[in-house]
Amino acid sequence: GDAPLRPRQVRIVKRNPVRAGIWGSRESWNGIIRTDAMLRALLKGTVSTETLSGPLGIGIIGVTVSREATLVAFVYLMAFISATLAVINFLPIPVVDGGHATFLLIEKVRGRPLPVKIMNIGQFAGLAMIGVALVLLTWQDLLRLLENLW
Repeated sequence: GDAPLRPRQVRIVKRNPVRAGIWGSRESWNGIIRTDAMLRALLKGTVSTETLSGPLGIGIIGVTVSREATLVAFVYLMAFISATLAVINFLPIPVVDGGHATFLLIEKVRGRPLPVKIMNIGQFAGLAMIGVALVLLTWQDLLRLLENLW
């Protein structure tokens, strides 16, 4: 079957390290913006969750790109994954950094921390939400893998 992600076929050469750094920073920022747009589209329902991959799918994509593409394409993929995880990490979900920042903001507004019981419930709910998402995405990855094998 087709690989779910194909490396870009554009060759960009930056011999000046400063220009290469600027280009890399722009590409990283664009990756963050694309991830934000994808999450918004998922929430609106304009993009299917079938476009997502979990740990198994990401591993398969990584192995495929490392075997079939150049080192640059593999590093680009790793940068894309890193930018995606950065966006997810800053979401206001308890357990990740964005959730911690949200609790601190609530504490600042209230003038005192939330009760420990509420924070524990929030942390558990956030962990459960992430755990369920990982299980569902891994299941989807497994079905996709079995479908491609047959």
